[in-house]
Amino acid sequence: MPHRVVRILLVDDDEEDAFITEELLGDAPGRFDLTWISSYESALRTAAERDFDVCLVDYRIGGETGIEFLEKATAQGVACPMIMLTGVGQHEIDVAASEVGAADFLDKGSLTPILLERAIRYAIANASALRELAEQQEVLATTMESLQGGIVAFDACGQVLASNQRFETLMEQIGSHNGPGRRLSPVDMARQLLETIDDRQRDNVVEMESSDGRAFEIRISPVPGRGNVFLIVDSTEQKTLQRRILEAKIAAEKSNTAKSAFLAKVSHELRTPLNGVFGMAQLLKMTTLDQKQEVHVNRLIESAMGLMALIEDLLDISLVEQGHFKLRNDEINIEEIVTDACTVA
Repeated sequence: MPHRVVRILLVDDDEEDAFITEELLGDAPGRFDLTWISSYESALRTAAERDFDVCLVDYRIGGETGIEFLEKATAQGVACPMIMLTGVGQHEIDVAASEVGAADFLDKGSLTPILLERAIRYAIANASALRELAEQQEVLATTMESLQGGIVAFDACGQVLASNQRFETLMEQIGSHNGPGRRLSPVDMARQLLETIDDRQRDNVVEMESSDGRAFEIRISPVPGRGNVFLIVDSTEQKTLQRRILEAKIAAEKSNTAKSAFLAKVSHELRTPLNGVFGMAQLLKMTTLDQKQEVHVNRLIESAMGLMALIEDLLDISLVEQGHFKLRNDEINIEEIVTDACTVA
């Protein structure tokens, strides 16, 4: 037993039995603080008002029974574990006590300090484990309700283990827009869907659409014990976003194609008059020129060549976008580039 004092409420209308119980606790290992109450109603009030670690309840309490005491105490919110004591170890009483939540059922005639201490210790430990389990279940339930998607878990027999309200809401949205006929419950709809899916398809997303155009995705995942978990989400906004992204991608590709076609056409149209300018400059250079005129003609030819190179660069842009342009180091002459820039300046 823990080193702390264990607070015990004894509900027994027999003073001699109460004295025997007190002696048994005195000889048992551990420290106990025993409160004895012989009145049924007074014991109910005390159990509800005070905090006890365990409650020992006699099967007969005046005109009432310990079974009735357990039922009323539980209804009033008494949370401490309760052990039923009886002078007649009947199986029917044992079963009835367990059905109303008794932690144990002990025959007074065979009680020993060790047996009583062990029953108290086990009752307290089990009650603590049950409280922790209840807290974990509350956390799980809160977490499930906070999910944006709907979720439901089935056991191997198709019985619901857990679900959230979002699951029912989304399944009802699908069912309410899929034509007339007998309306299935959300759980029955999930069971029906499970029967239509091959085991090899599980863990994959099943897409469904209601008649009003809303899209839903359902993932069915097997869990240990041959059960299944359904996760359903409303994917309408996601599908809409994906469609818009695809439309934007197609529009961008069309725009890029149009731009490349425009560059090719403009380059071709610029080449024609530029070839005329370049040709006439070459013919002019072949005539008799003085030194100053020759400098001007050379400058004209260099400018025409520079403009032709610029047009070639425009064409290279479309090749780069198409992935057909390859740059080689021997195509770049830094010295020539710097010289041309200085000359133009």
